[in-house]
Amino acid sequence: MKYITFNVIFSHTGKLKQYRLSYTKAMGGLISALVLFVITLFVIWNYTNQIQRKEQQLQIKKQVVLQEFELQRMNVAIVEKKREITDTSKLLYRLQTLHNLQADWLKNSPKVEVKYTGKSFDQLKTIKNNVKILEINLFREQTLMQENRFRLRRTPSIRVVSGGRISSPFGMRTDPFTLKQHMHEGLDFAVPLGTPIYAPADGRVVMAGINGAYGRMVIIDHGYNIVTRYGHMSGFNVQVGDFVHRYDVIGYVGSTGRSTGNHVHYEVRLNDQAVNPMNYIVKKRN
Repeated sequence: MKYITFNVIFSHTGKLKQYRLSYTKAMGGLISALVLFVITLFVIWNYTNQIQRKEQQLQIKKQVVLQEFELQRMNVAIVEKKREITDTSKLLYRLQTLHNLQADWLKNSPKVEVKYTGKSFDQLKTIKNNVKILEINLFREQTLMQENRFRLRRTPSIRVVSGGRISSPFGMRTDPFTLKQHMHEGLDFAVPLGTPIYAPADGRVVMAGINGAYGRMVIIDHGYNIVTRYGHMSGFNVQVGDFVHRYDVIGYVGSTGRSTGNHVHYEVRLNDQAVNPMNYIVKKRN
């Protein structure tokens, strides 16, 4: 039998002592030590790995919570924008058919609701995608709302004078001078001499002068193929090239041109065709 011999010298006595260990036992002990070392390393690695997995799961849960909060915030923002769009649409409602306004922007955007169940973390990716969809929808609706607000500012929507009465409506009537049936292409508001005339929408003055039967006349180009005309004025408060806003005073009521008394002749023309101005009076002047 093979043995492994160890010689040990004790320093305090100086004696030599010999120990013998069989080769088989020595190899068994070494293998046992190696196995124990490997097991210890595995336990440490497994424990560390579990801690890391728990930390990752905790981070994912936090991200899910944050994304759900962001999703809720975006849903609230969408609802608020929908409310603003609805308020704007009340004024645009009567004008949509006249201007071929598209109503696609009034459709509901998809409302996404995702809740974390603790069973799967794949929902995190879904939530992120849903947030992106909501952001795109919100940007689209904001852009469309801004465009429609701009268009609304350019669309006539108020009475151009305060008080008085409509002395002659839009449509066929008996001409007061010829006594024949004739198309009246505007509204006549009978009000006292010098009554202010207000711009019904934003636009640029393209005429301010005398124009035959219209007498003193102002024409405003509002864009979107909408033009308004004001006839028989006594005086101007604007000149050609001025940009005016809704409620700005553009001139004063008179009886110039072919007129039977103090009034303002108000026309709305769409694509150079006269349309009924009553369809463009959707709210009273503040």
